[in-house]
Amino acid sequence: DIVDKDAGQAAFKPQTDFQGQYGKFSIDANGNWSFKLDNDAKAIQQLGAKEHLTETFTVTSADGTTSQVVITINGTNDAPTVSGTATGAVAEDGTTTTSGQLTKTDVDVNDKHTWSVNNEGKGQYGTFTVDQNG
Repeated sequence: DIVDKDAGQAAFKPQTDFQGQYGKFSIDANGNWSFKLDNDAKAIQQLGAKEHLTETFTVTSADGTTSQVVITINGTNDAPTVSGTATGAVAEDGTTTTSGQLTKTDVDVNDKHTWSVNNEGKGQYGTFTVDQNG
């Protein structure tokens, strides 16, 4: 809310789709504001869980008095993508081992990852292992 003793000055100077670093900000004469996050921006997607950014917008009243609106952008954990060799073949009375290489990609640049195998890698027909390089 804005309060001004001077008649006709209790209003904000409207701004529409003002481009900030992380999104667009708008405010109307009554002080109703909105922020549209640029969720595709690299800096936003790289935020991990518990990480945040802030963006500050300066708003101006009809008489030139300024105030700030501060937006906090909270990161979330984006799951990594696993790719690489995910199949193999062995043969009875022939080649009894197979191998491949898995890789992970994660837009959350500060996340740490480890590889693990369910059931200690013991399957019905053999054992599966993976080292920390995939």
